[in-house]
Amino acid sequence: MRDYLSERRNKVLSFFKGKLFSFVLVGIIGLLGYIIRIRNLSLMIDVTTGKYVPIDPDATGILRYVLEIAKTGSLPAVDALRYHPFGFSNLGEFSVLSYFIFYLHKFLSFFSSSLTLEKVDVLYPPITFFASLFIFFLLVRRLFDKRVALLASAFLAFVPSYLFRTLAGVSDKEALAMLFMFISYYFFILYFQSHSFSRSVVFGIFSGIFTGLTGLVWGGVNSIFVIFGAFAFFEILLEKFGEKEFAGYTAWLVTTLLVLNLFSGGRFPIQNFFTSFTSLVMLFSFLVGLIYYILYVRKVLKLPERIMFRYPPTFFSAFLSLVVGFFFSLVIFGTSFFSNKLFDLFIDLTSPFARTRWALTVAESRQPYFVDIISQVNWVLILLFLFGALLLFYFIVQPVGKRASLWLSGYFVFFLFAFVFNRYRAGTILDGASPFSIFLYLGSILSFILVVVVGIFYLYSKDRTHYRTIQKTNRNYIFALIFAFFMIIAARSAIRLIFVFTPVVTILASFFIISSYDFSNRLRDYKFIFSSIFFSTWLFLGFFRLTHSSGGTFYALLGSLVLGSLFSYFVLNYVHADVKKVYFALGFIVLIVLLLFWPFGSSIRSISPLSNVPFISQNGILVEFYAISRAQAGGAGPTYSQQWQRAGEWIRENTPPDAVFAHWWDYGYLVQFGGQRATLSDGGNSRGAINYFMGRHFLTAKSETEALQLFRANNVTHALIIKDEINKYGAFSSIGSDVNYDRYAFINTFTQNPQPQETRDGFAYIYQGSTPLDDPLVYNGVVYPAGSAGIAGFFLPLRIENNTVVGIDQPQAIISYQSRTATVPLGCVYFEGNLQHFQDAPLNGCLRLIPTILESNQVNPIGAALYLPPRVADTLFSRLFLFDEELEHFKKVYDDSDRNPLAIFVRNGGGSFLIGSLKIWELSYPDDLFVPPEFYGTALPDPRVDIPLR
Repeated sequence: MRDYLSERRNKVLSFFKGKLFSFVLVGIIGLLGYIIRIRNLSLMIDVTTGKYVPIDPDATGILRYVLEIAKTGSLPAVDALRYHPFGFSNLGEFSVLSYFIFYLHKFLSFFSSSLTLEKVDVLYPPITFFASLFIFFLLVRRLFDKRVALLASAFLAFVPSYLFRTLAGVSDKEALAMLFMFISYYFFILYFQSHSFSRSVVFGIFSGIFTGLTGLVWGGVNSIFVIFGAFAFFEILLEKFGEKEFAGYTAWLVTTLLVLNLFSGGRFPIQNFFTSFTSLVMLFSFLVGLIYYILYVRKVLKLPERIMFRYPPTFFSAFLSLVVGFFFSLVIFGTSFFSNKLFDLFIDLTSPFARTRWALTVAESRQPYFVDIISQVNWVLILLFLFGALLLFYFIVQPVGKRASLWLSGYFVFFLFAFVFNRYRAGTILDGASPFSIFLYLGSILSFILVVVVGIFYLYSKDRTHYRTIQKTNRNYIFALIFAFFMIIAARSAIRLIFVFTPVVTILASFFIISSYDFSNRLRDYKFIFSSIFFSTWLFLGFFRLTHSSGGTFYALLGSLVLGSLFSYFVLNYVHADVKKVYFALGFIVLIVLLLFWPFGSSIRSISPLSNVPFISQNGILVEFYAISRAQAGGAGPTYSQQWQRAGEWIRENTPPDAVFAHWWDYGYLVQFGGQRATLSDGGNSRGAINYFMGRHFLTAKSETEALQLFRANNVTHALIIKDEINKYGAFSSIGSDVNYDRYAFINTFTQNPQPQETRDGFAYIYQGSTPLDDPLVYNGVVYPAGSAGIAGFFLPLRIENNTVVGIDQPQAIISYQSRTATVPLGCVYFEGNLQHFQDAPLNGCLRLIPTILESNQVNPIGAALYLPPRVADTLFSRLFLFDEELEHFKKVYDDSDRNPLAIFVRNGGGSFLIGSLKIWELSYPDDLFVPPEFYGTALPDPRVDIPLR
């Protein structure tokens, strides 16, 4: 009986330790992540058709292509609905993703015939997330072990920064690209871990196929080029790049280039790989590897001994590669190539995306500060990631000796600080733009390269024993550190790339946690100082979560040092030697459970005496991530909202099939998808100067004729404006300005102080807010400069009879500059369809009164005001949309103001937002309308407005 029970116990234990159990856990984690990501399905049903619609505007364009494949069997050569009258022919960019969704529907239809193509389209991101999580688990397990892989998978499934792009309805490129990217990583890791020549080549080919597929789907393939290329270069530097490694790398490179060149429809010509920095990294590594292979592996040429043995072989190979590359570039591209590449590299490192006024208006292209990354990822997870990077570096340099590795790790701490925190927060010396910040950033990169080069050269020249030892450094650690290095650069580049930064954060954070657990099992063999620092560090992470927002970091540090030291002293001095290991391991497990998995923090926080107790008064990080992601997913509705859905239905039913719509580019995909009509522009921004023309000659136009000239040149039949333009005015007025930003302005909201001031004829309200002056103002002999002076509020007198507003007297703007304030008469006010002008006003702006609507349905008809500066008040946007002016050639045919009045909606719990209408005008043209020739083309009249910021 005992033997039977023992056998059963061993079988159970072997199951929990086996591969199958790991996959079961990943499946459970993935299923929970999938359930989170489909919580918004009920929000994505079109009220006019009953079909599912994506929540992301770009995804509506993808769905339109998928439906076209289902209807006709293929994508058209030219998409006539985009960039009218030219159309869009580069559909190969969307081909792989569109066909993937189409065939995914075919596959899933075998299991459920009721699944519509639209539903599969919105489900595709969670489905690919589920699949990619298994691949992610496999690649992390290959790099470290299954414990790290499981924990990293759990983090990735629930962390909010990885949610949106894998959420149901965000059916864009990133979800599929991450699947392909993880697969390419996995096979690349298999290639360099393989001991077989043939397997290395096969794995290299597979990695190349999926690298190519990543590129066919998504532009982020450049990160793979630079990561794989840099890793190969470091392997060459360490003389770990033998025949097998060179063959596998060559197989990956050649396959990648072939897939991208042959199947991209001309988007990836071979010559382009020689001009991009990221692809140059992988090509340069190949060239260095080729020369190293010829000279030192195959020894085709016999080099003089003073070269063979005096200099590290890889240094000589790199030098020859630089010489070859220099002369090749000189002959092909000319002498300016090098200076241009260096400048481009500087820009790519410091401000890669937001280089023009076009890019600066796109929120997801804005460069984040480190505090922005923290807000999306989490402070503690970022700290764990940084600790993991430090520990990884220590393991890499450990072979050079204990003392040297400690010194190098100390240097790496300073490197991490300079490299990561140089763009910490706006308004500080570490803002990423100050000379000191740029010095820290670029200096950290250059110093790291210098340390590596000098270190290898020194070891080769002075200490061959340690040089041979460092060649045994774990390749997995080098790959993971290079992965982290370039993902930090990516995350610093643009907000949208925080998404691709998240996986490596979860990997290194998990690596640090598991390594810490392993270390805790050996603490009994170390001195008191080590165990004290160890437990103090982990206690600090728990205390820091509670205190960092309230400025109690010092007390968190002090408390963690005291408690960590006391616990270590107790275990080392009062616990029997045989169970010290158990105490240390158990103490760490308790901390990790509280830090990551504790589910009762919210309940305990409601108990007054325990509300500020570290660890137990806060949910564990994974529990918190789960709750945040679940809440965010549940409220994620489509940009193609019910307002747009009703407008789309009206467009389909009341405009001819060949109608052409003009509007700001943000809405192109929505009109093409929902209205099934052609537009001049959309989110692809692939038609030259159209955004400039729309911004300047339509929305900020100074006359009706100006817009009609542009529209006649492009056969426009309808114009569309929605209330979102109010908040976007700064964006399109910037793009539509000349080189001096002549039309750049904002529309700001001012809210009413509910306490009126009594006047002789009625009452006066104060409207509070702030906005800078766009142009200098001279009043009563005082100059109020643009930008420095601003409007702090408005004084609005009302004439009241029988408790009813019967008139509005001239508003006064409250101008503030330095220590002076002045009240300046304003030129006009608009209220309830009446535009009232005041002659000879010093400030020719206008106040557009709008209601505030409380969630409890209380309405204040004059609860807020939009201030229209002089640059805005006389534009076509204001006249058509804000003032409802009737123009001869703009006939309003659609207006949903009855359902969506222009107002400020105030939530009961606090917070407010602007609501408003969508309006459509049908156009007519005078017979004698002259159209300037530039409106027929795609070129900017003044190219200087598109010059990258330098």
